[in-house]
Parts: sequence; structure tokens; C-alpha cells
Amino acid sequence: MTLHFKDAGHHIFLLGKSTDDIGCSEYLYSYHKVKYSTAPVFDLEEEFAVQKLIRDLIAMNLVSSAHDVSDGGLFISLLESAMAGKKGFAISTDEDYRKDAFLLANLRAESWYLFLKINSMPLQKWLQIPAWNS
Repeated sequence: MTLHFKDAGHHIFLLGKSTDDIGCSEYLYSYHKVKYSTAPVFDLEEEFAVQKLIRDLIAMNLVSSAHDVSDGGLFISLLESAMAGKKGFAISTDEDYRKDAFLLANLRAESWYLFLKINSMPLQKWLQIPAWNS
């Protein structure tokens, strides 16, 4: 499994629950100059479930690339995948969260993952896969 975007038209999914939190992020430190802040929320059982889902989707050959979301947040992870694959991307942010928190926070301090690809399968059919709903 590699991190780079491979083909145009694949869908991008962020697995796990997002939080409206920028604590301990590179963004908070670099842009706002806040050196000490609260640690991001972490739930070990939820992390285990997300990791299992990742393994299952890869085993089902539904993923073309994956990338963790860590330093710099979601936007930096997307840029890394785009630059490595010489591809672009388009996303929409979650309306319920601050855009800076959604795009630039660490999202669980290096434990959340970004997923890509639907192997020529319609999106609605892909979302009905049992592994996705477990």
C-alpha cells in the first residue's frame, strides 16, 4: 500500500470521528504560537476498530492508497499524496467544524487515516460494504 494518488476520479474518505479541536497541532504551534495545549482526544477501542476497518478494506482490494493524518493535518496529508502521485484533489469540508480544525489539526495525534479509491464501483454500492458499516 502506498500513499500517492493513483487515478483521477477516486473518492477520498476520512475514517473515524472528526473533532473540532486544534490542540497539540502543528498549526496551533506554528501559526498561533501556542506551545502548550491540551492533548487531542484518543479512544483506544475506536482506534482499534478503525485499524481493523483499514485492514479489511485493503484485503477486499478496495483501497488504492492510504495515508495517516499527522503533522500538519488533513490538508498536508492530502498535499503529500497529491505531490507523490502528481495528481490534484478536490474536497469539501465538514460544515459542523471550523475549517482550520478540519483541515489543519492533527486529528488524533497521528492515529487517523486517510483512505482513497473505489475500484470502478458506484459510491452507493461501496458504502453498503459490510466492513464499512462495522
